[in-house]
Amino acid sequence: MSGINDLDSLKFTYKVSWPLELIANAEAINKYNQVMNFLLRVKRAKFVLDKARRWMWKVERGTTTVNRKHRWLVEQKLLHFVDAFHQYVMDRVYHSAWSELCEGMAAAGSLDEVIQVHEAYLLSIQRQCFVVPDKLVMGIDSEPDQHHTWTGFGLVFSAADIK
Repeated sequence: MSGINDLDSLKFTYKVSWPLELIANAEAINKYNQVMNFLLRVKRAKFVLDKARRWMWKVERGTTTVNRKHRWLVEQKLLHFVDAFHQYVMDRVYHSAWSELCEGMAAAGSLDEVIQVHEAYLLSIQRQCFVVPDKLVMGIDSEPDQHHTWTGFGLVFSAADIK
């Protein structure tokens, strides 16, 4: 893969049979794809930064210049941010939100309540992964296109994508 945007071509597709398609319809699958793509970008940034760090340690072993120390500091800050963000997303999206979904599904008494719980779960994980156009985000970014929520993290990931 040459860049982080290459991950956009990965899509999850699944033909859900009736009556489950009432809950996991094409729109829901698209939302899951948005979340999956975001999580893959975070994983890719983490992988590339780890790989760059190992390569730099191997190549620059024994040198202690100011420039090397500065690069190491920037590298560590980027790695810390991506690691902390990755941990937050995994804890919040995978564990907490999933538990909330399971509890909501168990408490649902009708199909309408199940659909409502699932839609609330999707909206929650989309917000936590910055892939839903909220009013707050729209106020920050003046271009209301589908990818406007990537702007804040695109800089970090693009910087991490250097080979």
